[in-house]
Amino acid sequence: MTPIHTHTYAAGGSYTSRLTVTDNGGATDYDLVTVVATPPADNDCDGSPEGSTQATSCGVGACAGNTGIETCTAGSWGGDTCDPLAGAVAEICDGSDNDCDGTVDEGLTQATSCGVGACASTGIETCSAGSWGGDTCTPGSPSAEVCDGSDNDCDGQVDEGCGTVPVCGNGICEGGGENCFSCALDCRCSGPNCSKDCCGDEICSGNENASNCPVDCGG
Repeated sequence: MTPIHTHTYAAGGSYTSRLTVTDNGGATDYDLVTVVATPPADNDCDGSPEGSTQATSCGVGACAGNTGIETCTAGSWGGDTCDPLAGAVAEICDGSDNDCDGTVDEGLTQATSCGVGACASTGIETCSAGSWGGDTCTPGSPSAEVCDGSDNDCDGQVDEGCGTVPVCGNGICEGGGENCFSCALDCRCSGPNCSKDCCGDEICSGNENASNCPVDCGG
């Protein structure tokens, strides 16, 4: 009788097995058999058996050097766990690829300002290789200073050289055209700039009477 003996070997190599043979009469005999097992097929995973894993790396810029593993399955490496964007952040102007897209300092601009007074203006500048530059701001053109409360000549000073500009309503009879009629509340009909009385100052004086200044003279 020819015995049927089967065994599965998990890896390649030589194995010695004890073979037991029993004939029809019940006699038993033993023999040692050397078996050479063939390792599982590589299936193109570069010498690595099915289920093997290997380290991987991925990422560019700030994400360069990220790591993971992949697995040999059905003759191909796959299932790579490496994340190429792990560690990515918003791009800033520092000469680095912060957002890990392979481009450095892309699309970065910021607002700028220049000039003073009537020459004040705005523009933008662009980041390149970690530095801001290319400012598009151009100051306006200055003009001769006039007494209008503005810095016309763009030197950082307002109305310089204009002298005192009379301001009605500040309680000071400043001259320069102020009088009882132009700035009555300042001049109050007393002082060098007043030639006539002023109705409404509650003082009945000079040519005022109940007819022309009833509030002052009680008319």
